[in-house]
Amino acid sequence: KVEGTVLCYMFPCEGKITKGMIALGTKPKKYVTVNIKIFNEQGMNIKGFTVDKRVMSVTPDLPIKSGDCLEISLTTSPEDVVKEVWVSFLWVPTINNVEAKSFLIQELENDLLDQQSMIEEQPLP
Repeated sequence: KVEGTVLCYMFPCEGKITKGMIALGTKPKKYVTVNIKIFNEQGMNIKGFTVDKRVMSVTPDLPIKSGDCLEISLTTSPEDVVKEVWVSFLWVPTINNVEAKSFLIQELENDLLDQQSMIEEQPLP
């Protein structure tokens, strides 16, 4: 029987949990509650989802700070026994403005060099 904490993860940088998928081995007779807990030394944020299908998509939309911990746990109704659970979450790291500007400047420089080499290769009229 699967119950309690099923996944633990620590985030290395800031970002946001945008989407998630939860798949159970069998469809619940009543319900299974999946709790998503984000916590650090300053506090915690918990979101719960009632799963009444075998596969379910969720949108937690939770902000993440560097060093935050993620804990996914299950609670079942007395009628349900979960023997298998799969959990997947998409989190998008926040791109630092400096990193984004550096990337854009590099792309601009590459484009300018490509255009310059094309001009140099064309014969004069």
